[in-house]
Amino acid sequence: MKKVKDVVNKSVYAKVEWTDVSISLLSGFPDLKVGLKDLSVVGINNFEGDTLVAFDQFILKLDLISAFSGDIQIKSMILDHPVINAITLKDGSVNYDIMIPDTMAVPEVADTDTSAAMVIKLKNFDVRDARIYYTDYEGDMSASLEGFNFQMSGDMSEDFTDLVITSTTSTFGFTMEGMKYINKAKLDMNSVIKADLVKFIFTFGKTDIKLNDIIMGMEGTFGMPNDTDMDFNIRFFSRETAFKTLLSMVPAVYTKDFAGLKSSGKLVLEGSAIGTYNDKQLPTVNLTLQVTDGYFAYPDLPKSVENVNIDMKLLYDGVVEDNTKVDINKFHLEVAGNPFDMQLHIITPMSDMQMNGMFKGRIDLASLADVVPMEDALMSGTINADISFMGKMSDIDNENYEAFKADGLLEVMNVKVSGKDLPMPVTIEKTSMYFSPQFVDLKAFDAKLGKSDIHMNGKLENFIPYVFKNETIKGSLNFSSNYLDLNELMADTTGEVAAVEDTSAMTVVEVPKNIDFVLQSDLKKVLYDNLTIDNILGKLIVKDGKVIMDKLSMNMLQGSMLVSGQYNTQDIKTPMVDLDMSIKNIDIPSAFNAFNTVKKMAPIAENMKGKISSDLKFISNLDSSMMPVYSSIVGYGKLVTDEIVIANSPTFEKIASTLKNDKFKNVKIQDVNASFEIKNGRVYVKPFDTKLGPAKANIGGDQGIDQTMNYFMNLSIPRAEFGSAANDVLDGLAKQASSKGFDIKQSDEVNVQLNITGTFTDPKIGMNIKESMAKAKTEIKEAVQEKVKEEVQKVKEDVKEKANAEIDKIMKDAEEQATNVRSAAKDAGEKLIGEANLQGKNLVKEAGSNPLKKVAAEKTAAGLTKKTQQNAATLNKEADAKAKAILDTAQKKADALKGL
Repeated sequence: MKKVKDVVNKSVYAKVEWTDVSISLLSGFPDLKVGLKDLSVVGINNFEGDTLVAFDQFILKLDLISAFSGDIQIKSMILDHPVINAITLKDGSVNYDIMIPDTMAVPEVADTDTSAAMVIKLKNFDVRDARIYYTDYEGDMSASLEGFNFQMSGDMSEDFTDLVITSTTSTFGFTMEGMKYINKAKLDMNSVIKADLVKFIFTFGKTDIKLNDIIMGMEGTFGMPNDTDMDFNIRFFSRETAFKTLLSMVPAVYTKDFAGLKSSGKLVLEGSAIGTYNDKQLPTVNLTLQVTDGYFAYPDLPKSVENVNIDMKLLYDGVVEDNTKVDINKFHLEVAGNPFDMQLHIITPMSDMQMNGMFKGRIDLASLADVVPMEDALMSGTINADISFMGKMSDIDNENYEAFKADGLLEVMNVKVSGKDLPMPVTIEKTSMYFSPQFVDLKAFDAKLGKSDIHMNGKLENFIPYVFKNETIKGSLNFSSNYLDLNELMADTTGEVAAVEDTSAMTVVEVPKNIDFVLQSDLKKVLYDNLTIDNILGKLIVKDGKVIMDKLSMNMLQGSMLVSGQYNTQDIKTPMVDLDMSIKNIDIPSAFNAFNTVKKMAPIAENMKGKISSDLKFISNLDSSMMPVYSSIVGYGKLVTDEIVIANSPTFEKIASTLKNDKFKNVKIQDVNASFEIKNGRVYVKPFDTKLGPAKANIGGDQGIDQTMNYFMNLSIPRAEFGSAANDVLDGLAKQASSKGFDIKQSDEVNVQLNITGTFTDPKIGMNIKESMAKAKTEIKEAVQEKVKEEVQKVKEDVKEKANAEIDKIMKDAEEQATNVRSAAKDAGEKLIGEANLQGKNLVKEAGSNPLKKVAAEKTAAGLTKKTQQNAATLNKEADAKAKAILDTAQKKADALKGL
């Protein structure tokens, strides 16, 4: 069985599982009973988790003896409690196309068997209590069969056979474009079909189809001439002509008292489906509905519905769709004396739809209770309609409004509805809509839903193409409310409030792509989950499958918020939000209690008190319950706060324990201005400066949606606040320096680095004070260096002082020697000159009065003086040179001493 499962699962785009295969001879002797139990086929990829097929048992009963003759005769085939869920997505893909091409091909083998070919003879096929669902998102339709039982018998081994078919369905539903055409109806069928299994042509004999009380007959043929075509030639008609049978299709009328309903009037309901179904065309379908002089009244109610006259013909041309026609020539009824009329004619719907129609009538809701039983329901108020239109769709498209007639009024006044099927009473005080080719003028819409009031007015454009061709409707509306309780509006009939955003019970709400609305909103007070939001002002744009918020402002959580961005359902399988928010002074405890996203992304906020402001850019996919897919979140922003108080946090309790300081258990964080980024399921916080209790701090790191942390904190803690152990170490270093003669001034702060890891519930704290220790050692080193420098400077200054004294002495002695040399030379010169002058005087004196001797003596004396003066000058010059040499030598000695 495991091998078979492996082969099957490799052959399909699905997960196939079953619990057991049984083969029994004893329980069905002489037949062989083969069973397959608890099979399920579950989709993958786009259909992940969707069950395609499931059943309790599939049982075959085989004629054991027939197997030996080569003809296997299957007496019966039973499918017990099957569930079939067929889905077509908007892109046309289907969940039942699960076969992987070529994987189930059977290898060819040589035919060595000369016996007769194997023939399978099916006698009976039985489906018990089935549930069958078909959902077509592409065509916006769905159908369901619940409590479906089907029996078919016949000998399918013959070329010609009669198939006897009987089926019952306890609940049948059919919905298209949001309207329930058939709701919880009973459906039974009995038919005998003559089957030509050679040509695959099936001819309907007596066939009855009963839908509630309508009994339809059917006759004709259905054939499958080849693999691509299905041929229809079928006519259907009502076997009953009483108007009452048609009323059984109206849920409000088809109640437990239906059997006692008084009714009259004639019914004609007939049609046909003729043609071929394949990839290129569909059968042509005709439908005729006529009611003449219809009337009904409940025996216990005072009023009736009278003069029901309907003449309606529909033609759908499956070959040339533009030939399709709708003709509602008459639709008239009078409800408790209030008439209502409608006519509608449509031709050429594909090329250029031409239409002509009208709606006119008055409905007094209070009188409905006098016509139809209203269990636990109260209604009052009036609805008046008088609308007519005629023209071509091309005139609307080309804005040739003069050529298209459309005018009228729809007015709703003082309508009040309440009942057990409504979660709250509904009151429409006034609605007035005026119709024209260009637009629908919504003059007023004033309603009350429970405690909530809603008011709208504005204009709708492209209304007619929206109704008839599903084109985009455009509108510009003013939307206001004094009190809007979304919790009450989202409550179910039991009074339980449907969860919103963070309670994971929402489902994705698809925004229609054919709506283009601009809502100028003014909402005074809105209740949403446990949030109270005040003064919502701004613009909401509903367009292209998106809701766009354009500077939507609001007051909430004791602060305010400005939001721009979008909710996007263009890909309904992966909806997303793209928000740009400016948050001012939001209360942290209120935000934590309100949003699951905050609990996931910032669980520490549970232990915080204070207010924050933030600028946040946020993009995320949403899951099926409208919750962010956390791994897809991409965002960035800034968080600002003046002060946050953190108390009873496991992280800070461990920080306090590590620092041996209880002041860090309940701590204030002040002056925060932090930038952050969100990606890959983590929040990355850029380092920022702040004040953390008694310490200055620099904090940064990251945390995960999985609650893991990887943060660092660089703290500067006053020594008075620090643990004694670190102070003892630092003081010890200071004492060691003091003992060496160095006076170290200790820093007033201790620098500590904390590494915070683990999770928010189980944090791990690592501490590092090496920086402060290194700083103390550096201070000692610097003090020693300064001390040495001072001593060296003292020596230098002493040496310099002594050198200067020696220099002064050397220069002074040299100057004295130079002076003495010059003085001695001067004295010697003067002495020589004096002696020469005296000698000259003596020579002149010795010459006496002899003039010749006297002249000769005077000449000799002058020469002697001159010569002596020359000798004296030479002595002075030599003395100067010697003095200079003395001074130069002294200067060299002085310069040498200056270098010290």
